[in-house]
Amino acid sequence: MLCRDNKGKNQIAESSSSEINKDKAKEQIYNFLNSDGDASYQERVALLKKQVEALKAQKAELEKKETPDDKELKEQQKREFIAAAKEHKKKERHYLIEQQRAIQRKIREESKAEERRLRQQLIDLKKSEKSELRRQKSLAKKSAEMGGGIVNVYGTTITTEIRPVAKVSLRDLLGFGAKKARKEAVTEKEKKAAKALRDHRKEQARQIAAQISELQWERRKNSLIGRRIISFLEFCDKHKKNLLILFSALLTIAIVTAGIFNYYTIFEYSYSGQPLGYVKDKDDVLRITQLVQAALSEDTEEEVVMDARKDISFKRKLTLGHEYTKDSNEMILKRLTYVGDIKVQAYGIFVDGKKIGAVQSKEIAADVLEGIKERYASKKKGSVIEEAVIVEKVKVELSDTQLHDVYDKDEMIEELCRDREKEIIHTIAKGETLESIAKSYNITPDIITSNNENIDPKNLEVGAAIAIKEVAPALTVRMTEVRTYDKTIKFEVEKIKDNTLYKGYSEVKQKGKNGKSELTDRTFSVNGQVVETENLETIVKKEPVTKIINVGNKKRPPTVGSGKYIWPADKESFVVTSEFKWRWGRQHQGIDMGCPIGTDVLAADGGTVTFAGYMGGYGNLVIIDHQNGMETYYGHNNSLCVKVGDKVYQGYHIAESGNTGRSTGPHIHFGIMVDKTFVNPRDYLPSL
Repeated sequence: MLCRDNKGKNQIAESSSSEINKDKAKEQIYNFLNSDGDASYQERVALLKKQVEALKAQKAELEKKETPDDKELKEQQKREFIAAAKEHKKKERHYLIEQQRAIQRKIREESKAEERRLRQQLIDLKKSEKSELRRQKSLAKKSAEMGGGIVNVYGTTITTEIRPVAKVSLRDLLGFGAKKARKEAVTEKEKKAAKALRDHRKEQARQIAAQISELQWERRKNSLIGRRIISFLEFCDKHKKNLLILFSALLTIAIVTAGIFNYYTIFEYSYSGQPLGYVKDKDDVLRITQLVQAALSEDTEEEVVMDARKDISFKRKLTLGHEYTKDSNEMILKRLTYVGDIKVQAYGIFVDGKKIGAVQSKEIAADVLEGIKERYASKKKGSVIEEAVIVEKVKVELSDTQLHDVYDKDEMIEELCRDREKEIIHTIAKGETLESIAKSYNITPDIITSNNENIDPKNLEVGAAIAIKEVAPALTVRMTEVRTYDKTIKFEVEKIKDNTLYKGYSEVKQKGKNGKSELTDRTFSVNGQVVETENLETIVKKEPVTKIINVGNKKRPPTVGSGKYIWPADKESFVVTSEFKWRWGRQHQGIDMGCPIGTDVLAADGGTVTFAGYMGGYGNLVIIDHQNGMETYYGHNNSLCVKVGDKVYQGYHIAESGNTGRSTGPHIHFGIMVDKTFVNPRDYLPSL
């Protein structure tokens, strides 16, 4: 409970109840994030969203009664909420990993169970084959005991299995077979009697079959059809020579005709309706198709499907009056190998039911979808993807695909991100406006109204469907990112009027320094385009320092020479090192003032700059015309602060002293010219 002053006693009771409710809600979120219940991921997310909505409602109530202490409490709760959300994300990732591991374990167990079932099925099949073999041997043995052989009775054939050839066993070699032979010898008479009985029965069967055959023949011979058949047979027997000649001639004509037709016949073969070439024999194409399928599957690492019955078709062509080039086996192989629409088994990626392309495996398809999300991420330092959702319905399933429509990972990402015209059906939700809908799709409201003539922009009906036409990639990725980063706080500039400085002059009294702050933002984007940014937290690490500039407010003196001169530098900053006199065999046309490099050089009187630049022994030189027949020279400067045409007044900062040109040390050369003749500056300068 935070302390309040006496004036806020009534607010304490109200805010206390709100704080208790907030603490309860926060405790519920912590319990939810740390729970290990059986609720599904979607249920947990839905529950979390409801609790967030409750917190937002409480937040709105608190903002109406907000005090400075409430602000501090709100900031603390916001930081705790962000930490809780991060912990929830971590637990959710762990939960997904455990789910994947459980699925993999289940797949391995099912695979082992299937393998055991197939092995048991193979064992049962072998046992069944052995049992069938024993049964057949038993039947053969019984059949052999009935005599075996083939019996033909007037066209009726009865077949029994022949007794197998006797084999010499180990018992016979050791002498144990003699006992069995003696036993068989004892029953030899019985066997002969049995054989005589069987022969008698066979003879009876032959006689019965002969009688039946004679009765059937008499019945057929006396019927109408029988009489016609007998008449035809008698005719054929009477004219058999002529009929044989006629039949031979017709057979010869048919063979010759078939040979000629076959000789002048060629087949046009096509793959999926696309004609490829001509062959004499269909089997050549069908045989090579299997070779091509195996070779392409190995070369492309795809399961190439070339169904000869469905994909290969033939059309008969007559070569009479036409010229067709028959393909060799090598040419057939080339044509089938490089045909453009060979089908393969690949995993197609369908967006809202429309197939965009295909990849080799489900793993690559998953990598493609993750790659698209990463492609639209901001990739800014400190940015973390909080949520990435694909708006469209995406489905990955195995399908027959033409070989040239199978992409690798990078090609599939480019295909899905390629702009194309598409139509999206948007259902209006409560609270949405035309502007908010247009902003979420990164288009203008005018585009929506032009595509939906029946909608009222000022009164949108909740639940109504509107068409959104746009040129955009096949997939729409809505992404939420949270980023914590440092931002420079630019210093402010404050200008203060200074009556000691001339107008047009200014000097920095206090240098400005930029500050630094740490920002936490939540960014909402659609396909990489930011549509909204929400600031979550701002922490100032370093306050900026305001730059203070003194701006001259003093009236500027005249820029026309008065005839009264001042020394071109502060008296305490220089020492006269050479006067206006003869020196080194010639007249020194001025006074040298020794001073450190960078000393301010001032205009001795008001005037106009007629020269500002480098001039021989003078080095960097400034010449001022005082418009009264007098000029002043300022030589050997390190840098110049004026340019030709500038109007300067007495004491104006025109240069920085230096050691340029023909100079023996840093100094200012100051000269005065009257009517184009140099004179002694001492005659015009005040005494030091």
